[in-house]
Amino acid sequence: MINNNTSVKTKDTLYRARFKYAKLQDMKYLSQLDITRIIKQILFLVKAPVVIKEGFNPQLKISFGRALPLGIKSICEYFDLFLYQESDLDKMIKDMNKKFPSGLKILKGQYISLKEESIFSSMNTGIFKVAVVLNKDFELVEAKIKNLMINQAKINFTTKNKEKEILLATILRSIDIKNRGKNQAIISLVLKDIIDPKKILAFLNEDIKISNIRCLEFLNT
Repeated sequence: MINNNTSVKTKDTLYRARFKYAKLQDMKYLSQLDITRIIKQILFLVKAPVVIKEGFNPQLKISFGRALPLGIKSICEYFDLFLYQESDLDKMIKDMNKKFPSGLKILKGQYISLKEESIFSSMNTGIFKVAVVLNKDFELVEAKIKNLMINQAKINFTTKNKEKEILLATILRSIDIKNRGKNQAIISLVLKDIIDPKKILAFLNEDIKISNIRCLEFLNT
């Protein structure tokens, strides 16, 4: 339900603000749809001056970046909010964070041009850190990773309910591994189109056990 005290659908879009938020703890198991609903509810509660898109089912004018696969923590997801009047973003963030469930937090916000490219189009590459337990010697796993790009490996990729085989090099910008000792390691990946890192690391299924995945930042490449 639209609350007329928070947003007025007859108002024009005058400002656009981009917010960066973290999704940690149990929030990593929520879908993008669930996260969107929570954020919209909180925006109503803090009475943010959000523009309403007119139509049969009026909605807040808000846009999100690419959705991460379930189970991945992040400190780098974004959404754009379209406002009909200028607002103190620091206060808005403070008010929203007081009402968010544990694990969801806005980190920062800033005004951007109304003509700025959409988040979905501009932020198409993710930086991931994957914590793993090693089932094999570190040197063996490291060698497999180094040979991955050299051997022109391919991966089965599903898009629009169709599966196709693509060259891994077209989506994997970089990959390396660092030894943390005691059979622990960190694998760093830079992935275009926000592919699930677990799919990329499937070739190591017998060599590692993934214990945690975190997305650190989105890039425009």
